[in-house]
Amino acid sequence: MTRALYVPALFLIPAVTIFGHALNPNAAIYKGQDLGTLGAILLTGIAVVLWLFYRPTFAWTRVTVIFLVILTISWIYQVTRTQLDQSLFNLTAFVVPVALILIALKAVPRSDLYLGLVVLAYSLLVISVLSLVLGAIGAMPDGFEVTDAGDQRVALLEWLGVTNRWGGPFGSVNYASPAGGLVVVIGMGLRGWNRVILVAGGLIMLALGAGRSAVVAVAAALVVLVLSSPWVSRLSWHRALRIGIIVTAAGLLIGYIAFLDPTLNGRTRIWSDFLVLVPTGPIFGVGESGILAFVGERTGTPGFVPHTHGHSVLFDGILRYGVVMGVLIVVIFALTLWAGGRSLRLGAPLPLALGVYVIAAGLTETIHGWGYWSIYLVTLVWIVLSSDARLSARSPSSAEASLS
Repeated sequence: MTRALYVPALFLIPAVTIFGHALNPNAAIYKGQDLGTLGAILLTGIAVVLWLFYRPTFAWTRVTVIFLVILTISWIYQVTRTQLDQSLFNLTAFVVPVALILIALKAVPRSDLYLGLVVLAYSLLVISVLSLVLGAIGAMPDGFEVTDAGDQRVALLEWLGVTNRWGGPFGSVNYASPAGGLVVVIGMGLRGWNRVILVAGGLIMLALGAGRSAVVAVAAALVVLVLSSPWVSRLSWHRALRIGIIVTAAGLLIGYIAFLDPTLNGRTRIWSDFLVLVPTGPIFGVGESGILAFVGERTGTPGFVPHTHGHSVLFDGILRYGVVMGVLIVVIFALTLWAGGRSLRLGAPLPLALGVYVIAAGLTETIHGWGYWSIYLVTLVWIVLSSDARLSARSPSSAEASLS
């Protein structure tokens, strides 16, 4: 079989897991596992079977292999550190090494990577629609009643009677908004009806969740796409225009933070509170137990905000797992941006735009970690793989030479 259909199966796992967990929370369906875990295990099994019959036509470059190895090391470190901390994790964590091994051993062509990305985007949109419908009729928890729902920030939605923010099947408005933003950015990189449906659907998700960090991240990704668009490149004054767009975007962001939201919706206070924990476990972190103990001790103190994570992928990683994890995260992000830049030079701006989006969205919210096959981990993997697959399609000898 020449089609790498195991990739779309792997890319479907995050949405199925999210929806399964949300549909009937903490309900043991079989062997103590809920629908989300069972769905992830089933799809992983299907991916393995499809992988067995697939025959690749090229090999990954050395950089891609290194990237996959570093992701695997990050997973091993996080799971081991979690175990040593005597904290809990669910069985879907083991999807990560299986998926990374399958991908590392058999390279994937651009067409099947494209299909996988489309599956990822549509699966997020589908579970969001299902959540809205089933939540409205009481067949699953209502996404407008998540613990951090709060008042709706979008005036048009409030006028239409949507008074609360929406967390959907994601369990939090701070997770629903970035998921919607991801769908928007993927849609902007596609064509035809896929673009129309995904951008429209993602914007609705983003508006319902009303997360400002996700909006800023979408804007950053949009800047990348605009700067690299053909109509800008054809202009004789394209360099001046690009500089002007970057300076304007940076000025708007700085102005917004300085005059409208200097605390980043309270995040600077949270970072300040948690910063005192970092020196107590600088190398390997304080773990989940350290964070919970700290919050328990400080809850009730005037001005203390009782959150159990660091509201930043990088800061939370360092806080929870130490400088070791911080270094791994920086290397992962650096390789992702490098791969996105390589795709841009090859005429494909979407990988870089997605890389910028995932990193920017995670600067002020802990939207993902490295222990689970999340929608963002999948996206980072796609960015690096798509760059490699595009390079191989242009010059097959380049991929072979890089392995020698």
